[in-house]
Amino acid sequence: MTYNLNYFEYLNRLPKDDGLLLIRSFMLCESDIRDGFEPYPISLRAINWIKFISKHGINDEEIDRFLYSDYRWLVKNLEHHILGNHLLENAFSLLIGAYYFRDRRLFNKAKKLILAELDEQILSDGAHFELSPMYHSILFHRVLDCYDIARANRQSGSDDLAIFLKGKAVLMTSWLRNICFSNGTYPHLNDSTDGIAPTANELLD
Repeated sequence: MTYNLNYFEYLNRLPKDDGLLLIRSFMLCESDIRDGFEPYPISLRAINWIKFISKHGINDEEIDRFLYSDYRWLVKNLEHHILGNHLLENAFSLLIGAYYFRDRRLFNKAKKLILAELDEQILSDGAHFELSPMYHSILFHRVLDCYDIARANRQSGSDDLAIFLKGKAVLMTSWLRNICFSNGTYPHLNDSTDGIAPTANELLD
């Protein structure tokens, strides 16, 4: 449960002032937080903070310094020992952070990881190799996010990354359509449950 709280997945459903209060409270309590500074929660939290900051046009140097410090630590502590969806989430977060901070070093690291890991983890039929519809949906959502941001940015290396991500998204779309029931839900296979990932209809829309 504490892992999930540290993801800040709820942040972008909050009003601006409430969200900022939570971010600043988290920063003030840094020394008391046990689970929030491992690579996986850092990856997800940073994505959600950047989405919130961008959505509300927030320009806060203190928050940016905190975020960039997280990324400096993350890039040295990627979850190669766990692999799978953990390493992919590390890579996706690095990419979003690279665009946010306009950091070429983060971009190059993220791109290299994403190309390698998606080639390995997305099978020829479009399934994520853990064969969990829930994890597939979570990662498909992230591929779509990264495709959008790569397409919207014109820095060197973005165009071919966007093309690559689009190809993976097309494959993942096909598998999701095939695994889902006619009502849009998916079977609870391999650690899948409802209410965690975006629904198939949301993703396909």
